[in-house]
Amino acid sequence: ATHFAGPTWQARSGSKVVGARVSGVNVDPTAIDWLLLKATSTTPGRFGATTYIQRIHTAGGLAPAAADCNAGTAGTTREAAYTADYVFFKKRGR
Repeated sequence: ATHFAGPTWQARSGSKVVGARVSGVNVDPTAIDWLLLKATSTTPGRFGATTYIQRIHTAGGLAPAAADCNAGTAGTTREAAYTADYVFFKKRGR
């Protein structure tokens, strides 16, 4: 699957899930938070029954220091690379 802003995940089949933050915790001051997200929108397919998403085992991703941001051109965007594991929870079928 591809992960992009929203936060959204899209499977190769086209199935999507969009999440919204429920809570988070910082377990490493050098990395972005671990998160719990609630699925707010899904489409049929691989992600169709997703209820929650967890972001865990993060490394990197922190915003640059203020001095680094101020050195750039106004209106520009900087990305901060990170790695993480994402766990998708689904409602059990009956």
